[in-house]
Amino acid sequence: EMTNRESITKFPRDELKQASSYDRTQNGPWDPDSWYNNKDYGYFIRKEVSKDRTEYVIMEENGPGCIVRWWIPLENTYRNRIVRIYLDGNSIPVIEENYHDFISGNSFVKEPFAFNSSDEKDSTYQLGMPVGHPKQMGADLYLPIPFSESCKVTLDENPFYYVINYRVYEPRVTVESFTRVVFDNAKKELD
Repeated sequence: EMTNRESITKFPRDELKQASSYDRTQNGPWDPDSWYNNKDYGYFIRKEVSKDRTEYVIMEENGPGCIVRWWIPLENTYRNRIVRIYLDGNSIPVIEENYHDFISGNSFVKEPFAFNSSDEKDSTYQLGMPVGHPKQMGADLYLPIPFSESCKVTLDENPFYYVINYRVYEPRVTVESFTRVVFDNAKKELD
């Protein structure tokens, strides 16, 4: 589907959802005190304690589906966080990587599936920022991460900004969940 241009001409039969760090204090236009709230970072679903660590759940979905796009800013102050992706109710993650490296293509996922999508050259106003001010950079991941029963994504530190787009399929749809073995066996196709 990612390489078939014809597929974009068809209306999808599945549902596209998004998990993000949106501002949970914004209620709607009926609440003028919160309508313009825009602190859209640092939010998560809940904290979980797993063994000796606290994990921040940033995405959770039941049923068959697939993560199809992920965006994060590349902030050096958040460079050492670990992302864990748990599929199908397993307590052991199928992916446990440095978050920054995983999304930016410096892990087992490489371009064109993960890469720096913006840097200081993308925005002219960044050239006028004070010396020493951190440049704003972002990264995207387009590697499909399918799941047959459920998906939970966690970080080991409070999240900053993030956007995870994923599809949810009808319960009768059969999906083969992501594994590193399947990924490694698909190297020729991925290349």
